[in-house]
Amino acid sequence: MMILRHYENVPEAARGAVVVIGNFDGIHRGHQALIAKGRRLAEEFGAPSPC
Repeated sequence: MMILRHYENVPEAARGAVVVIGNFDGIHRGHQALIAKGRRLAEEFGAPSPC
């Protein structure tokens, strides 16, 4: 997982990545579903994964 505070500070390796945005205060089932969806989309688009 990568935490970015501003779009100007995105490392080169993460550019074009699928992004999952939220207040992940714990990884419950809803958060797990969002992260899994992000991974599936990244794989589909050939983009860097959110995790």
